[in-house]
Amino acid sequence: MRIFWTIIALLVLATVAMLYARGRARPPAPAPVPAPAQAADTPRPTPPAERPVPAQPIVDRPLAPSAPDPSHAPPPRTPQVAETPAPVEDPNPAPAIELPVVPERDVAASTEHLRPGFVGPPPPGAPEVAADDATIREAPFTDSAANTAAPTPAAAGAREPSAADSAATIAAAQGPAKLEPQPDGTVLVDGRFVMRGDGSRDKPYEVTWEHLMSVQETYKPRMGLKVIPDRVQMLHNKWVKISGYVAFPVMAEGLDEMLMMLNQWDGCCIGVPPTPFDAIEVKLDKPAEGETRLLIMGTVTGKLQVDPYLVKDWLVSLYLMDDTVVGKQSGAPLRESEVRQEHLAP
Repeated sequence: MRIFWTIIALLVLATVAMLYARGRARPPAPAPVPAPAQAADTPRPTPPAERPVPAQPIVDRPLAPSAPDPSHAPPPRTPQVAETPAPVEDPNPAPAIELPVVPERDVAASTEHLRPGFVGPPPPGAPEVAADDATIREAPFTDSAANTAAPTPAAAGAREPSAADSAATIAAAQGPAKLEPQPDGTVLVDGRFVMRGDGSRDKPYEVTWEHLMSVQETYKPRMGLKVIPDRVQMLHNKWVKISGYVAFPVMAEGLDEMLMMLNQWDGCCIGVPPTPFDAIEVKLDKPAEGETRLLIMGTVTGKLQVDPYLVKDWLVSLYLMDDTVVGKQSGAPLRESEVRQEHLAP
């Protein structure tokens, strides 16, 4: 019986020990957060009572003084000016210089005898003219004097060409060209242009740009002029030699075509673009190679064709040249001004 109660007591003690150990191992529970106090529960401070402000007594103040009376205004102040000291007299004054009085004279009357056509003795007091100066000497005639000479009465009365003059020019262009052989072997065409050669392959015509450009005097299709003068038509299918500026195409497989021009042009922006009257479309007999491709100026020799190409009466091209040989510039003249024409001198 004692053993039984002993076992019961041990079990109770063991249970109490286990409960105690668990209680110590568990963390303490967090303290509860106190709830915020309500605003209604917080007592508000009572504002202090306002003290009455005693009323200020009303005091009558005088108004601002009015403007001062002009009669009592102080007199204006007079500015003080510094006195200029009197000039000191020179004890040895310089003598006064008297200028001579020049009598007045009539300039027109004194120079009357100098006018052209004056007849009679010079007026008294007029300047004398030396005998050598009175005679106007005629200066020798020179080429420079001819360029700067005053226009003659005929030139002063020159007028614009009329319709009758244009008709006469067209009628003259329709006739055969006037060829005048010269002692130096050249030919004077229509009394204006000098031409060398006979038009053969061995002796081609050496013409100038003025000769080719003269066609525009009577051939402008868009203006109703459609006559090619015989002096230009005679060059058709003839061998011609001429010098000028050269322009090869920029993008081309073979350089067998080029443009011969009177004025320099790079094909874009530099120079003067050509017209149908001062350019020749050239077809070379063989493509250009070597130094020929770099030419800027040159001479071409080939068979010229006067073949107008029109687009609705607008002239696109006029001169073509086939079987052409191009080389460096030779003796063929560029412009008519470079040709010596002694037989045209007066």
